[in-house]
Amino acid sequence: MKILLKDILFEEIERQWDESVDDANALFNVEPHNTIKMIEPFHVIMKLYRIGDNVDIRGRYTGRLEFVCDRCCEKAIKNLEESFHYILQPKKNDEESIEEGDEELEIGYYEGDEIDLSELAIEHLMLSIPIKMLCKDDCKGICPYCGENKNEYECDCDKKKGYSNPFAILKN
Repeated sequence: MKILLKDILFEEIERQWDESVDDANALFNVEPHNTIKMIEPFHVIMKLYRIGDNVDIRGRYTGRLEFVCDRCCEKAIKNLEESFHYILQPKKNDEESIEEGDEELEIGYYEGDEIDLSELAIEHLMLSIPIKMLCKDDCKGICPYCGENKNEYECDCDKKKGYSNPFAILKN
């Protein structure tokens, strides 16, 4: 979704749309061992208004990701709901900065007379995905001895006698 700067007056305007999963999944697929994919279009809402030449953008999106859990290796689905705040400035050679106390504020730059809102939404989506994707916060993972999913099966491999753990000496 693109918007012309002349359409953003000094009153707040709102844009809503469903972003296709294709662009996000194309970025996910660049990573060779990626297991994350969008499974439905994500809904984006952005409110925009002008402050001089700057554009203040407050937005929110919702969507669903499918992935393989990094601890238990089971497929899982995560619902996303994120908010963001950007201030876009016209790109100049001497980059002036806006002093703002809001840590969630992102400063960006635009060129020309239009802004690609889809690009901003996808960029924020990519930045909001955690490094470690878990099926649930308290995922127990898999047993390093027998390979069972500890969320489904409580094994006693680490308690068995006779197992030779090369790191056991570090307990002392």
